[in-house]
Amino acid sequence: MPWESQKKKLKKFKKQKKVKSTLYVNQSFKSEETLYSQNMKYAVELLTDGNLVVFNYPKGIHIDSKNRTVFWSSNSQQREKDGPFKLKISRYGLLEIYNKKKEAIWFSNTKQKKSSSKFYLTISKDGNLMLKDKNSKTIWDSMGKYTSPSVKFLTNSLNAGQNIKVGSSLYSNNKRFSLDVQYDGNLVIYNYPSGYSNNSNRKPIWWTINKVKDVSQPNFKLKLTRQGQLVLSDQNKKVIWTTNAKISKKDKKNTKFTAVLTDKGVLKIKNKAGVTLWSS
Repeated sequence: MPWESQKKKLKKFKKQKKVKSTLYVNQSFKSEETLYSQNMKYAVELLTDGNLVVFNYPKGIHIDSKNRTVFWSSNSQQREKDGPFKLKISRYGLLEIYNKKKEAIWFSNTKQKKSSSKFYLTISKDGNLMLKDKNSKTIWDSMGKYTSPSVKFLTNSLNAGQNIKVGSSLYSNNKRFSLDVQYDGNLVIYNYPSGYSNNSNRKPIWWTINKVKDVSQPNFKLKLTRQGQLVLSDQNKKVIWTTNAKISKKDKKNTKFTAVLTDKGVLKIKNKAGVTLWSS
C-alpha cells in the first residue's frame, strides 16, 4: 500500500536526520540546521547568509526533498563572511539572530517583563513559525495569525489600516519582485530573476533614501493609512517617509484604498475603483 511506503520513508527520514521540531531557551540554532513541522511539509532553516526561512515541501520533505518553495523569510540577509550566524531564544522571550560578533541582526521585538527558561519555538502544520511562553501562549508568529494585525506572508497587497513590519515583505504574484521593510529604515523593491526561492541574484530596482541615525532598535513599520497614504514610521511612531499621494475629496470619503506590488515590480496605491493614485 502507498501509505505504508510513505510511513516507512518517514520513519527512515526521521532516524537519519534526527528530526527536531522545537527550539528551547539556551539552545542555539546554527546555519544549515533545520526544524520540521509534524506533517513534514514545512521546514525552518537558518541559511549561511543569516536569513531565517520557512520552506514548503508540498509532498513532504521525506517524499520529495528537492521540490520546495519559500513560504516565509525574515529577510535578514547579510554578507556570508559576517557569519556563522545563530538563532537563539533569550530568557525574556526574544527570538534573535546573531552574527559572529554576537550582534543581533534581527529580532522578534517580543521582550517580556519576566524572565523564564520555558519559552520555545515551533512550527505548525500550516507553516506558521510560532514563539510561545511557558503556558503555550503564542507571543510571536510569522504569519501574524495570533500576535499582530500585520498581513500574512506571500501577499502582494495591503488594505487600508494594514501594515508590515521590519523584516517583512510584500511579494508580487509572479514571484519576481518583493518590497522589503529593511533594518536600516528604508523600503527596497528587489527583482528576483529566478523567482524569490532563489535570492542569491536579487537586485534592488527602487528604494527610499532615509538617513536614520539610530537603528539600534529597528522597529520600523509600513502602513497604508485610511487616508490613502503609505507611511513608514520608527519605534517612536515618528514618520520617516510617506508617499504624499494626491487624494481627491471623493476618495478621502470611501477610505477603501489598496497598496499593491505589481508583476512589473511597481508599488501602487489604488482607490476603490482601481485607479492608481500613486506609483513608485
